[in-house]
Amino acid sequence: MTTGLILATLLFLAVGSELSMPFVSQGRLPLIERGFYNYSEKLGWVLKPNLDLRIVSRNSSEKPQNYFSTNAQGFRTTPPFHDNYSTGIVLGDSFAQGFYLKDNETIPWKLAELTNSNVINTGVGGYSTDQELITLQHTISPKVKWVVLLFFANDLLWNAEKSSWGLEKPRFEIHNGKVNFSKIYPPKITSYPSEKDDAIKNNSVFTELCCIFDGAAQWQAIKQKFKKYLQLTSNPLSLAHQIREDYKWVAPYSSQYSYIMPKEFYENPTKHKLEWDVAFQMIAEMNSISVANQSRFLVVYIPEIAQLLNNDGVSTKNLPQEYFLEQCKNLRLDCIDPTDLLSKNAMRVYVQDDGHLSPFGANILANKISEVIAKDAK
Repeated sequence: MTTGLILATLLFLAVGSELSMPFVSQGRLPLIERGFYNYSEKLGWVLKPNLDLRIVSRNSSEKPQNYFSTNAQGFRTTPPFHDNYSTGIVLGDSFAQGFYLKDNETIPWKLAELTNSNVINTGVGGYSTDQELITLQHTISPKVKWVVLLFFANDLLWNAEKSSWGLEKPRFEIHNGKVNFSKIYPPKITSYPSEKDDAIKNNSVFTELCCIFDGAAQWQAIKQKFKKYLQLTSNPLSLAHQIREDYKWVAPYSSQYSYIMPKEFYENPTKHKLEWDVAFQMIAEMNSISVANQSRFLVVYIPEIAQLLNNDGVSTKNLPQEYFLEQCKNLRLDCIDPTDLLSKNAMRVYVQDDGHLSPFGANILANKISEVIAKDAK
């Protein structure tokens, strides 16, 4: 192979690996979490109110793009409310808040548009089922017509704990697997730091964050990859390994993604029966609160990226989802499992180097939820 052909091949591979990267792997939007939280004596932490975060370009001539905002109550922004619309509530953690998604890409925003509803997005990164229950207790009203809970399996790990993700949280008293909803241990007072770049020490009206991923940044990434490939030409094995690593977003390795729960959870979910029982007591309580306010209550199981993309045989049967639906049926809860739906576009529905939903995935899930809400409204 001639030198020119080798160089052309390496450049082609560098360009191909960069262009084939999935959403956000190329240029991740800022993560909105601890630096944007306030302490809450009821919930442990909440989003700061009145946030207006915008993404700026490295090219200062371009106008900042709207990214992340909250209202006066600290809930992430959804479309403006209308007097003649019914109201819905979305409960959840980072999947509801919408990690790495712009305001108008989140599931609650999409549901507002799809259902012609005023939607309250109560999702906050790191929340577990107990915090979502407390949130509902303080948010529900007779005006609310439907409530959607986005359930993610890592809730099972934190519902009995006084802290999660290094953050202090409230917890209900649990004795012999029985949740005492009249006894809550409040979270320890915590001081949340502002962002390292001093972007937001207070509840500011407008803050700029860097940076929009643009063509210049992508071309720079291509040049860096091409340079690296050139350096490895003397070691074909290392070069092949590097190219395979760069293309892992197109063809994932077996077991490329970490599971959030122990392996046994996916092979025999009943080994975590106590954690399931605690979570479902809290979910059933949410249902009771919703019904008391004449609101429809729907639970949506969010599958994790490892279940859809690992192809390692550990979770191919989706046994946790099966157990989840079985318990929902026993408790007469309305629940849906969108795993099969998301599996049809598994390479596109997640932020593949993180595991949260991409704009494409959030849109698919919002459409599914809206279909269920519309069907039951007839």
